[in-house]
Amino acid sequence: MKEISDNLKKWRERDEDELFEDIVEHFGRTKLRNCFEIANEAREVWNAMFNEDVDTFSPQDSFISATCLQVEEGMIEAMAEMMSVDKDELSYALAYWSEDKGKGNPYQAIKSQELIDLMNRIREEEERT
Repeated sequence: MKEISDNLKKWRERDEDELFEDIVEHFGRTKLRNCFEIANEAREVWNAMFNEDVDTFSPQDSFISATCLQVEEGMIEAMAEMMSVDKDELSYALAYWSEDKGKGNPYQAIKSQELIDLMNRIREEEERT
């Protein structure tokens, strides 16, 4: 969890625009990319801001997690439409590409054709199984 700023903890003293910017800045600093990691961070921020304990697997946590998942799914779907590719294949390719990134390997850019090749390779592997 990224350290939660005093601005977020003292949110009642901020106007709506400042609070929005504080929240955006907080999540931007986390560099999180996985929707469930972002949801966990959101729960921690909520707990700090509102002096509450939103527990993991609670209804509130489910709401936060489902919202984060829908944002991720919507972005992947929009990208798939833009690229004229299958959404699920793009999703698998993104997961495959980022699998090693949690192990300390830096993200490296992938060219469009390399992404298409990766998606084709994943599709072929799935067809064989």
